[in-house]
Amino acid sequence: MIQLEQANVLTEDSESLMREMEMELQRTLKKVMKKVVVGTAAVSELRKSLRLVGMDGGGLAMLVVS
Repeated sequence: MIQLEQANVLTEDSESLMREMEMELQRTLKKVMKKVVVGTAAVSELRKSLRLVGMDGGGLAMLVVS
């Protein structure tokens, strides 16, 4: 009986740890996705600005490389 109780405690601890790890992963994913969205918006704005000054996509590639 004691072994069964100990196994239940270990199972509960493992489940709790897994839930916490999943929540942490979700928080990390949310942060990364926000950065992707911000980066995508920044690239879009940069492209708009470059078009206004007459640079095309090739100019953007040269700008990024240099």
